Amino acid sequence: MTPDRESWLAGIRAAARLFLRPQPVPLSMVALFSIVPLYLYIGVFVSGSTSHSPAFSWDDSLPLQPAWSVIYGSLFLAVFLPAFVVHQQELIRRTVLAYLFMWLFAFACFLAYPTRAPQHPDVIGNDFFSAGLRLIYSSDVPYNCLPSLHVAQCVLAALVCYRVHRGVGVAAGAWALLVGLSTLLTKQHYIADVLSGGALAYVAYLGALRDYPREAIPEPERRLAPTLALGAFALYGLIVLGLWLAYALGGGAGGLASPTGAAREDRPVPGFVSFLSPLDGHSRKRLTPMASSTRRFARDPRMSDRESLRQESAGS
Repeated sequence: MTPDRESWLAGIRAAARLFLRPQPVPLSMVALFSIVPLYLYIGVFVSGSTSHSPAFSWDDSLPLQPAWSVIYGSLFLAVFLPAFVVHQQELIRRTVLAYLFMWLFAFACFLAYPTRAPQHPDVIGNDFFSAGLRLIYSSDVPYNCLPSLHVAQCVLAALVCYRVHRGVGVAAGAWALLVGLSTLLTKQHYIADVLSGGALAYVAYLGALRDYPREAIPEPERRLAPTLALGAFALYGLIVLGLWLAYALGGGAGGLASPTGAAREDRPVPGFVSFLSPLDGHSRKRLTPMASSTRRFARDPRMSDRESLRQESAGS
């Protein structure tokens, strides 16, 4: 066996031992996983209130790019990266607390200032990326936008990795920037959502993680961090491959989502859990015009947010 191959196998064995190391489950982790499902039902709680669309003029100028749905879907890495890279008990505890703070603060924002996602244009392509974007539209809720938890979790994952290994943290930071851009190019969020999500992640990092000493990370674990991070990205790659196979074996777009009815409906919960909602899944919610680009739910999906607002103002 060559020295390079032996070194590579030794690294794999060392990484495997890290995952086999017993770790206690803190109460904060139980609390975090307990509150995550509530995200789906925020729409029920705010359905009778006014929803806002914090759009800037730049939001309307950004084109829809279905290919970015693959980057958008890499939210899984916000879980995979810390799970693969972080193995010190104290750092795990602090990381979970940071995530828990972000979720609770975001929930408070969603309830105090309900926001609605951009109106989705029809996605009429039959390629894999268009089918993936339709799948995202059909499985997500049109609420809970500011701050963007999608962006916040990815940014925090990068910052956590930075405490373990600077190079991994920088690479993960570049990925988090791409995720933030993907939320705009898939018309899932506004610029204000993305900026506030990144700010929320940084506040959580300052409060729970910034003072954690890098010297507390054993050197062997630090050296393994790039390999472990690559493993996390490879795992997401396998997920994408599985979805592509479902797309291909299902006869194209029909394997993931129907090319019709692409725009997200005005429902308080996703379609796959709407049967649990006490509200009609197709009910319309009330909006009032505001100077900050608040718009009504029912409008022509081909219009930009600002064009719709101008039409409403002219008709009032």
